[in-house]
Amino acid sequence: ILARPSLAAPAQSGQTARMLLFMLGCPATDDATTTDTDPADTGSVVDTADSAETGDTADTGGEIVTRLGCEARHDAFIAALQTDLTASDALGVSAAIMEDGVVTCRVALGRKLVATEGSPDIDTLFQIGSTTKMFTAVALLQRVESGEFTLNESLASAYPDSEFEFDDTWNDEVTLQHLLTHQGGFYDYFDWGSSDEDSDLVDWHAEVFFPYLWLMNDPGKFWNYSNPNFNLAGLVVQAADNSRMYPDIMVQDVFAPLGMSRTFQRKTEVEADGNYAEGYGYVIRGNGESEYKEVDIGDVVDSAAARPAGSGTWTTPTQMLQMASFLMYGDPAILNDEARISMTSPQVPIVGSNYDLSYGYGVFVYPGVRLFDGFHPAVAWDHGGNTLSYSSAFTLLPEHEF
Repeated sequence: ILARPSLAAPAQSGQTARMLLFMLGCPATDDATTTDTDPADTGSVVDTADSAETGDTADTGGEIVTRLGCEARHDAFIAALQTDLTASDALGVSAAIMEDGVVTCRVALGRKLVATEGSPDIDTLFQIGSTTKMFTAVALLQRVESGEFTLNESLASAYPDSEFEFDDTWNDEVTLQHLLTHQGGFYDYFDWGSSDEDSDLVDWHAEVFFPYLWLMNDPGKFWNYSNPNFNLAGLVVQAADNSRMYPDIMVQDVFAPLGMSRTFQRKTEVEADGNYAEGYGYVIRGNGESEYKEVDIGDVVDSAAARPAGSGTWTTPTQMLQMASFLMYGDPAILNDEARISMTSPQVPIVGSNYDLSYGYGVFVYPGVRLFDGFHPAVAWDHGGNTLSYSSAFTLLPEHEF
């Protein structure tokens, strides 16, 4: 899984888009649709459209578009999505726009499945990859807020079974703060071939990670993006619960309170739901070789050991905007304001990045955005994600509430 800081710098050549899932905002205008409900009071997304409806469909350049709540001013945005989709290998794309805390436009276009005709709708599930990290951060911060842990607590204290074979002092030096800010110093290893059994989050770390993997530098030296940080954060959350598996903790303690009722972390649940999109990317064969192709649901990997970092979270753009609303307006049922604000506050600088980019807790923090006409000073919170056949982007400009 790759993170793609999409605002300050272009994607690297290896980070090509597959099945695209965008959670985007557009600046509000005078004719923006509004409601009488204040999202700052409700802490939830206000939707101008009936979520039970799938929206109107229209033919734009040969592709079927499902759009809900969109106005003429959104046409250029939808056309840009269509242009990018046509130029890529991706099957389809789904997007949603929030303005002033209100979801004003939802759109889905392209194909939904590899083998059959039909386009995605606004409720179709896509994988979000590493954008999952902000949700894992919420789960661990909830445990900190409840007094079970402190952010300065060591991994050895929070998860005693974390002894590294190569050096038994490493887990004494890594803290929970390091995990949430990519400062653990870990070699970035990701096992796409691990099991989809919930128990593998514990078993894989016990049998592979701690016996065979290592730190590349002392914890806290500098920021380096490494998925094991968040996999271990999820492992700590699950171990502290002592009764529920990580996907159930996320659904019950994070997704449900956020209002994200169509968000899952097990592929079996997605298949049972039935309304999912397939993508384009890599299929890994049993002999270790990979093939770049259209990827049907049967070939989508579900690695339980890497779910906290983002191996298998499925959701929709509208659902993701519930998280956007929470990050902007707060909800004490999820986190107190101090913890919420810490997520989007610069916790560690990303040395060598453009525009003084920083990382919070599962969120990239930018002092501005670079658009076609140059750099604009406006705080932005952002995270992207890729799995083997899906990509996502989540971008929020809180000062403008979009």
